[in-house]
Amino acid sequence: MSRAATLAGGVRPWPFGVVLTTVLTIVMNALANALPIGGRDTGEISAMYPTVITPSGYVFSVWLVIYLGLIGYAIWQALPARRDHPRAEAIAVPVIVANLANAAWILAWHHLWIGTSLLLMLVLLGALITVYLRLRRPGRPARDRGERLWALGTFSVYLGWITVATVANVSVYLMDVGWDGGFLPATVWGAATLVVATALGVRLLLWQRDIAYAAVLVWAFVGIVVAQSQYWLVAGTAVVGIVALLFTGALALRQPGYTEAR
Repeated sequence: MSRAATLAGGVRPWPFGVVLTTVLTIVMNALANALPIGGRDTGEISAMYPTVITPSGYVFSVWLVIYLGLIGYAIWQALPARRDHPRAEAIAVPVIVANLANAAWILAWHHLWIGTSLLLMLVLLGALITVYLRLRRPGRPARDRGERLWALGTFSVYLGWITVATVANVSVYLMDVGWDGGFLPATVWGAATLVVATALGVRLLLWQRDIAYAAVLVWAFVGIVVAQSQYWLVAGTAVVGIVALLFTGALALRQPGYTEAR
């Protein structure tokens, strides 16, 4: 983005858009339970759609970490020192899309537009995947500690949680349309999704040594074990996933240097 690409008063459009949509996202999520939007708080809606992979309520506190990270990133990328920063420029549009999708998802979810909420969740997931890949292009290590914390760290945690949230949203949608699992019981489908999530976490640990992404999965899996201990297949699969992620993470941390894509 050239220095000439500014709004009136010298404000650059994309960093300003990131700040504005970040504020919108946080305000919408605050109003979701403060009003609450649609007359229901988030916990009530989750209770309406109990799935075999819904984690314990405390797990959702990860949103506090995500929102603090988004605020930090919005400020970091808007500072004059970040002018023409290649990574900040590369991810500005998908970050804005992610913020808008997050805010719109709140409206859809709280009005029980489950199909629409799933579509918005997929948009959010796609935007975050784009951000992730642009941040972690091989051969372009982070410039400084601020970039590692506010850019790489924030969006690793965010993508990790939205990976879990997307699986949960799919499960809720299938429940909403009356799908009973077809030829397999719900516990088998639930365990299968945990296997896929574990495989993703292991892959990112081996490829990028992404401890933050894997840590979010472990956090969610522990919550699933706590909440779904009556379903031995789901809880057991979550435990195996936790062990696999911790073991792979320990190996990744012992590897010297930066691991490029394989």
